[in-house]
Amino acid sequence: MSTFCGSMPYTAPEILQGQKYKGEHADIWSMGIILYAMVTGKLPFTEFQPSKLLEEIKCGILYNERLSTACQDLISKMLQWKPANRPALSEVLTHPWMISAASILFQKVRIFMAGSSEKKQHKEATGTGLHVCSPPLMLELQLAALLRSNEQP
Repeated sequence: MSTFCGSMPYTAPEILQGQKYKGEHADIWSMGIILYAMVTGKLPFTEFQPSKLLEEIKCGILYNERLSTACQDLISKMLQWKPANRPALSEVLTHPWMISAASILFQKVRIFMAGSSEKKQHKEATGTGLHVCSPPLMLELQLAALLRSNEQP
């Protein structure tokens, strides 16, 4: 690929340099940026000018001491400068941090879904209109909160 698209802070270095790139590798970079933002609440790189952003990327990431070494390991692998050194999606999904985070998430989903069912039954029985977030929105909010506040599963 050779077309630039996307938001500057999420853009892989090879794209910023105007090189041809593989979409899969660039997507893993962007996912690493998103994961970092989800667990810290901020972006790892903040520059918007491509040359300055490249310099910032070259300096590396400073990790919060609260981040587990497993989470740092996954993010570091996803944000490798050389695209070929980034893991494939299957490797990201089977990383130890992802497996343990998914386990916690699915447990919270089961608890949430059980609670939603009880609220629906209450509404139907009483006719009162309790306002409940839609399951997809609630899951997204819970995942973001989980990753920010308790990133070490």
